[in-house]
Amino acid sequence: MTGEPKNALERYEKLIEERREQMFLAIGKAHSAFSRLESCLWELYSKAAQHHNSGVSNVVFYSPTNIETRIGIVDSVMQFLFDQHNDGQRLYDAWAKLKGKIDKKKNVRNQIAHGELLPSTRGDNTQVRLTPQVADLVRIIPHVDTTQHPGMTLNDVIQFTTAVHSLSTHVVILGKLTTAILEVRDGRFSRTDSRLDELWDDWKKQNLRATS
Repeated sequence: MTGEPKNALERYEKLIEERREQMFLAIGKAHSAFSRLESCLWELYSKAAQHHNSGVSNVVFYSPTNIETRIGIVDSVMQFLFDQHNDGQRLYDAWAKLKGKIDKKKNVRNQIAHGELLPSTRGDNTQVRLTPQVADLVRIIPHVDTTQHPGMTLNDVIQFTTAVHSLSTHVVILGKLTTAILEVRDGRFSRTDSRLDELWDDWKKQNLRATS
C-alpha cells in the first residue's frame, strides 16, 4: 500500500502495519538483550568453575539447549563454592536473589519467543499486542476480555529489555566478585584489599529492585 490511505479500511491497515513494525523492532531488541544475558551467565559460570581452558566452560554451559538447565548449571556451581562458606555466603545470597529475578524474566522471554502479534480493537482504540498463539487455548483463553486489550504492549516489551540489560550488568559484577573471592581463598590478594569493597559498592549502586 503506497501513498496516503484513502478510506477507513486503509487507515486501519496502515495503523496495524506501523504498530507491527514497532513491535517487531522491540521484540528483536528483547531477544538480543536476553542472548547477552545468557553470555554473561556463561562468563559467570566460567569464572566460578575456574575453567582456564575456556573451551571446557563453553561446552558444559551450551550443551543443554534450554535456558532452564543453563541457569541450573550456574546455580549448582555457585551453591557448591559459596553457600555455607563464610567468605562467600554474601555472594551466594546475592546470586540467589539475582537468580530469582532471572527466572521471572526467563518466563517473560518465553512468552515473547512463542507469542503472536495480533490486532486488538476495543471501542475506538486499536492496538497490536503480543499474545499467546490463537490456537493455544490453554494460554489464550485467560487473555480474552471484552473490555481490556489482551497480551503484552509495546511498552511491556521495552521494559523487559531494559530490565534484562540491568540483570546482565548485575551478572557481570557478580563475576568480578566471584573471581576476587576465589583469589582471596587462594591467597593471591589480601582480604583487606579495597577491590572487594568497591565491587560491593558497584553492586549496591545497580539497585536490583529496579529489575522487577
